[in-house]
Amino acid sequence: MKTVTETFNIYTFDELTEKAKLKALDYYVEHLTDCDDFTDDCLNLLHDLFPNSKLKVEYDLSQCQGDFFNFYGTLNLTDLYSHISSKLSSKQNRFYKYILKEWACSCEIPCWNYYTVGNTSIIDAPVSAMEHYGYSNIPYSDIETINTIARDYLSEVCESLKNEGYEYFYPDSDYIRSYYCDDNECYFTADGKPYYS
Repeated sequence: MKTVTETFNIYTFDELTEKAKLKALDYYVEHLTDCDDFTDDCLNLLHDLFPNSKLKVEYDLSQCQGDFFNFYGTLNLTDLYSHISSKLSSKQNRFYKYILKEWACSCEIPCWNYYTVGNTSIIDAPVSAMEHYGYSNIPYSDIETINTIARDYLSEVCESLKNEGYEYFYPDSDYIRSYYCDDNECYFTADGKPYYS
């Protein structure tokens, strides 16, 4: 039997060459980012924003022109109202509450296929029902304003989660440095591969 002891140097992240730091960055992205974790985080955030809704997420964040983030499913209109009521006029608030009481508690947001929350007409279904039953004096201009405010808010949520996705899947070197150095005191071989003792 023969015992061999190999000796080599290990380095902190800051001691690596720029090329080796890029290798460490690639390793982080490949091994420490997880789609399921990001999806779960998004679903938890959406549940906090819309606790009575049943929503799912879909996204493509490959840093290409067609990138998107969307959520779909059943959106509870009372959940939504809590976020947009301050932007509605008193007349629009009264109409929204009337819709909630008499006509609808939710709206369906379809999945992708070039159709996002930014295209959703939040209260079109109850308005169609009102038209069907011959209601007069339907406030169409207020309905359009409500839909626009709702779409803008939902689009902002999607844009925020899209940006969080970019930060998660494509972290900058400062974040990586913080993770490797400040949070975990990691060491690396000269080529940037993490060293585990």
